[in-house]
Amino acid sequence: MKYWITNEEMGEGFIYDTKVHKHLDYNELISIETHEANTRRTKYLIRDVWSIEQLKDLQEYLNEYLEEKEEEEYDEDREAREYEGGKEDYLYDNYVADQLEERGK
Repeated sequence: MKYWITNEEMGEGFIYDTKVHKHLDYNELISIETHEANTRRTKYLIRDVWSIEQLKDLQEYLNEYLEEKEEEEYDEDREAREYEGGKEDYLYDNYVADQLEERGK
């Protein structure tokens, strides 16, 4: 099955096709209201509404997500440390490359 936005192949086992995804329009944050980005609302939901099962599901998701993010940050930092000219050159060269790419657009 193809991902409904990018048309990239996602594999088998997904129950909705492109037409259904477009109709449901879910799983994508198109516009975020200010109150939705605030973690306070989530904290109230955790405290007052969600069950233990929901909290454990959230905990599992957060643990996996944090682990992935930490690995990404470590990989990026390691790449900078191992760069030929050091971290400062790495950051500068990437900045210059980004600026040149922006000009080309």
